[in-house]
Amino acid sequence: MNEVRETLDRLKIETIKTEADYVQMALQIGSEISHLFLHDKKLTRIFVWEAVGVNQEYDSILDQSYRDFSDYSKRYIEKGKELGIIRDEVNAAIVGSATIGMSIHVITRRLRGDLDDFTDQEIMQSIFDLQLRGILKKKS
Repeated sequence: MNEVRETLDRLKIETIKTEADYVQMALQIGSEISHLFLHDKKLTRIFVWEAVGVNQEYDSILDQSYRDFSDYSKRYIEKGKELGIIRDEVNAAIVGSATIGMSIHVITRRLRGDLDDFTDQEIMQSIFDLQLRGILKKKS
């Protein structure tokens, strides 16, 4: 959890000034976090499976980690709203939490071998493409 927090602390949201910065930061966040989780299977197994329900202390640590990650994601979305690149009606708290949940699920599927046909870059790019652009076609 400390490695993830250190990574997020290093990627400072307040440095984002433009849409290009925003997208670049999204790709950097995705790349660095997915690298931690997809390449350190021990860390991921502990975070996703093994520590859940072990005892109250571990549950509290995991819960706080999820809260921290969701808060970071929320602040990131709020920064996008502040810059005028994220729609005002987007609920940053809900979408931030949903992004974390989606990412953890995809990482879990990857660890189980379900997504072995895709590179880490393709997986990360797809998650952020969904978050930043959605799945609907643009109307002409």
